[in-house]
Amino acid sequence: MPVHSYEGDKVVFKDGRVAVGFLVEPAEMESWTIEDYDTFQAALVGVLRPLPVGSIIQKTDIYYDRPYREDKTQQTYFENKMNKHFFERLVLFQKSYLFISFAPTAVKSPKTNAVNALVARAGEAVIKNPFAQLVQTLEVAESSAVELIQGIKNLGGVTFERLTSQDIHQLYLQYFN
Repeated sequence: MPVHSYEGDKVVFKDGRVAVGFLVEPAEMESWTIEDYDTFQAALVGVLRPLPVGSIIQKTDIYYDRPYREDKTQQTYFENKMNKHFFERLVLFQKSYLFISFAPTAVKSPKTNAVNALVARAGEAVIKNPFAQLVQTLEVAESSAVELIQGIKNLGGVTFERLTSQDIHQLYLQYFN
């Protein structure tokens, strides 16, 4: 989607939507028990339920190869041999991002009936301004993003770091353009 501008760690799209981005550091899934999955799923559903109608949540995973680098901490004999074996070989890495976009807040149209239908519609523009409610949409995006992070902060070892405008712009140019 074409970007219109970056407003204080948020992205404003050309259709008036506002998005907030997060870098997600996932937990080691193999270490989770059934109760951990259930707790995280219940917390996630509880946090997503109050989001405004028209909100879109998108998780994007980016995979890339990078040469393996040796860990310089104290190593056992086996760890040292393993590091020497994998040194400079390509290893698959992953980065996860979570984006939440919010639709422009709706303005109630005046009620029409048979008598005032022509008069009520006479003043409407053919093309509606998608940025007419931008300030309200930015406020909704900020408050909803804060509530989302507070609801699932440090739950099960999953951490969320809010992306700055610079980070979002760099990510957009690198992957989404």
